[in-house]
Amino acid sequence: IFIYKDIVELAEEDSYDKAILLSGDSDFLDVVRKLKELKKDIEIWSFKKSISRALIDEAGSENVYYIDEILDEIKY
Repeated sequence: IFIYKDIVELAEEDSYDKAILLSGDSDFLDVVRKLKELKKDIEIWSFKKSISRALIDEAGSENVYYIDEILDEIKY
């Protein structure tokens, strides 16, 4: 609930242009809906096996990126 509140309040204050959400949890559907309503860009980064189909549908597949696909590029 705190993440939702922070993301939405900052969006309403026009503090950012794009939100980047690192989660595939469907609990964030309302966040995505609200950001779309506020005309904010959103990127969702998640692992393929753990992302909600409903979240993909709500955000649009063009806004969804998979961590699995870039793991080889991440340096430890």
